[in-house]
Amino acid sequence: MRFHHFLLTLALTLCFSNSYHVTPHIHRHRTTTNLRTSNYLDSIGDSETTTITTTTTTSKATHLSDILRLSVSTLRGESPSSSSAYNRILSSIQGSGVSTSTKSDLLGTWTLVYSSSLEGLFRSSPFFLTARAVCKTDEDADKFEWFCTMHRKALAISRIGEVKQIITEDEEDASKLLVTNEFNTIAGAIPFLKCSPLGSGGLPIEIEGCITSTGVIEEKEGGEKGEYEIGMKEVKIGGSNIPGLRSLLDSEYGVLDTKKLGSFIESINKDYDNPKAPLKLVSLVDGIRIVRDESGIDYVYVKESDDEKPTDFSSRDADLGLLKLLEGFNDNVLKAFI
Repeated sequence: MRFHHFLLTLALTLCFSNSYHVTPHIHRHRTTTNLRTSNYLDSIGDSETTTITTTTTTSKATHLSDILRLSVSTLRGESPSSSSAYNRILSSIQGSGVSTSTKSDLLGTWTLVYSSSLEGLFRSSPFFLTARAVCKTDEDADKFEWFCTMHRKALAISRIGEVKQIITEDEEDASKLLVTNEFNTIAGAIPFLKCSPLGSGGLPIEIEGCITSTGVIEEKEGGEKGEYEIGMKEVKIGGSNIPGLRSLLDSEYGVLDTKKLGSFIESINKDYDNPKAPLKLVSLVDGIRIVRDESGIDYVYVKESDDEKPTDFSSRDADLGLLKLLEGFNDNVLKAFI
């Protein structure tokens, strides 16, 4: 028996030592994150407290790891104390990949994981970007900033889900790209009751929907590499789970073609131009895309896939989630065979 124990110990020792074997071709320098630091954000983007190697693969993993840690720690930038950590990350990747970027590098599905503004989760959409472009004076811009702050507070009763951008080629003009911004939101249908069967709050019935705004991206005429302009095309709400309203929103009557509306206004008002918002590509490296709007707000996206199709919400039932609620109640409480 002791001999068997000896063999097992020897085998484990050999496996353990081999797992840390370093080949002479790759030199690794390892340090560990100090979890006892007074502020966890202090370690993000700090080369002294982040595992680093000279290999390209690990460099990519480090950038992505820092971005995702920042996203989780700050609720995608909704925490006001995240600027210093973000600036450390930005200093190491700013400008990377911009000069060599092509339109095809922008294609695919991107998930917004961080913004340098508290209102960035919704201001990233073409709708709000072009709305900001309408402001011609500093006073107008200040009013717009105030409106965005109030809009964020109004959204406090709801929950912001995934925020994505799907970028595809524009079939009408090969020199341009189409960007579809998906802003998913969830709110309680009956959030407050004096006597709730669950003890507090309201009923577990949710209203779901996705505000989808589509814009057209083109290179800025006479601009530098990485400078773009974005204009609005259309806005609609997809995937609504409200009975009756869903069929209307999914029809052609549920789409607001802002591009045609703007063209109509231009035809009757010679002083009006369809707004185009400036966007600057700050970094495009390791599956991370950072863009900056004219207010100086940065939006950090991580590439999810090469898929260029907007989300299909056909599988979402328009029943306020009641069907799933009843199924869950039956499976966990009634346990009746249906």
